[in-house]
Amino acid sequence: MYPPFNYKCGFPGIDAYEQQYRDRKVKYLQKKPDTLGFNLVAQSTATECVS
Repeated sequence: MYPPFNYKCGFPGIDAYEQQYRDRKVKYLQKKPDTLGFNLVAQSTATECVS
């Protein structure tokens, strides 16, 4: 049988493929700074306003 018909719950939608793409891209981008000798630091989400 063709692969599309082997899924019991139907096709995983385009959202699933996009999520897999994003996950692969993030994993690649996390490895890239190591190869260049840099450290990747998470950006804080809280920003303070100084008045």
